[in-house]
Amino acid sequence: MAQIDYNNSWRGFTIVRGLALEVDPEDCWRSNLILELSKGDAPTESILRVTFRGVSQLRLQRFGGGLTQVLHLQATDISKQQLDQVSYEIRELERDAIAFCCRSIEVSGLQ
Repeated sequence: MAQIDYNNSWRGFTIVRGLALEVDPEDCWRSNLILELSKGDAPTESILRVTFRGVSQLRLQRFGGGLTQVLHLQATDISKQQLDQVSYEIRELERDAIAFCCRSIEVSGLQ
């Protein structure tokens, strides 16, 4: 099975339009993080929705307070480390504003 390069999926989408943490009772109460990103701050900009399923070790710092950006969001496949229910490590490399681990990633576009 070919490895998906998630880093290219959201390249250029740096403006945070939405961030939500949901707990899924249907999935053993695991947490899902929904991040909505755009390339610009105009209200008409297209939005990319990234859903991270099975989030753990979530850390946010220096986040919010006006226009918030994730300048270099990187997904690293850590599945070979055989951690329980963890396949990816996600971090924002520029300012270290967000970091977490997750089981899976889904990328979809919104208008």
